[in-house]
Amino acid sequence: MSMDGDRVSGTGRPPKGGRPRLTRVRPGLWSLPIPLPGPLGHVLVYVLETEAGPYLVDAGWDTEEGWSALTAGLRALGTRSRTSAAFW
Repeated sequence: MSMDGDRVSGTGRPPKGGRPRLTRVRPGLWSLPIPLPGPLGHVLVYVLETEAGPYLVDAGWDTEEGWSALTAGLRALGTRSRTSAAFW
């Protein structure tokens, strides 16, 4: 599966030298890579689609780059960060 150019991938494999792409894990569940400073490089945020709106699991660290990646990923899924119902 591929959607919106290189933003969404069905494999979850990172491009050479990069982090994983936004990936559909199963219907209604997405894996969204968010950059982290330091050696880890990224965290995978899980976006669960519900009738009440998206729920985010492990939304990463509070950095400008992380927030930009999170909001871009949510836009690619057709939602916005301000409509998210909960954060864990």
